[in-house]
Amino acid sequence: MNKKTILILFIFLYNTTSYSQLFKYTTASFNSFSAYYLDDSKTGDFNENNRFRSNNYLNIKSNIDKNWNLELQVESYVPNSLLNYSPNFKETNLSTFNIAYNKNNLNISIGNFYEQFGSGMTLRSWEDKNLGINNSIRGLNTKYRINDEFNITALIGQQKKGFKYSKGYILGFDSEFDFYTYVKTNQTKNLHCILIDEVQFLNKDQVIQIGKVTDTLNIPAMCYGIRTDFRGELFEGSKCLLALADNLVELKTVCSMCSRKAIMVVRLDKDGKVLTEGQKIQIGGNETYQVVCRKHFRSLTKLI
Repeated sequence: MNKKTILILFIFLYNTTSYSQLFKYTTASFNSFSAYYLDDSKTGDFNENNRFRSNNYLNIKSNIDKNWNLELQVESYVPNSLLNYSPNFKETNLSTFNIAYNKNNLNISIGNFYEQFGSGMTLRSWEDKNLGINNSIRGLNTKYRINDEFNITALIGQQKKGFKYSKGYILGFDSEFDFYTYVKTNQTKNLHCILIDEVQFLNKDQVIQIGKVTDTLNIPAMCYGIRTDFRGELFEGSKCLLALADNLVELKTVCSMCSRKAIMVVRLDKDGKVLTEGQKIQIGGNETYQVVCRKHFRSLTKLI
């Protein structure tokens, strides 16, 4: 997209926004980060092309009727982007475009969007102009809130890299359950304790909600689970629980390969071969995982 096209697009949007009854509220912002690089006796001479460099962002947001929202962002890196920014940022182009529909508990977004599942360990897309980060996803994002305790998110799209997009597609599904709201709403005099198994699969927010249940509703919670995954890394739920739990009780078991105490798990494929790569969470039976001591985890995986 050349500069003439960008100018025509801006004029069209401006006229449409000003005179059409569909665009009732429109806001625009412009950010510019520029620098002129000089030679320095300590860091050396500036040997790159174009001493003057500039990153520019024009963002336009508009509410169309009460349920529709429009947003677009034009970015310009002329003559070049600032040093240490991705080489994919160059020239002037339409960077992001999004149309969103919101009504009651339903939200549908088409175009570029940002999303985070849980604390961001599984999926996180965001923008930080100061760092030159914009890995938005271009596609379809749908959110539906079933009630005060439960909502779901489903998305599909390609991740942004400069003005280009990845060849592969991201397909994601996320559900969030609010333990505190659910327990508070459904609390009865017969509810004396909460038992949670496989607590490692909870996210940070959910573990915090469980703590809030205990602190504000005076209902104790007993959680069971493992600390680390098949790569020896803490699960999100386990990490938060280790920090917030009142008491930690270790249930001891024996290594499947010796008589030492088992503190790790390894994942096996269908042929019994140890795996060190793959998704963090995989549903499987006892034949998929084995408990081992640290010594055998080290020899089997070479990860520590």
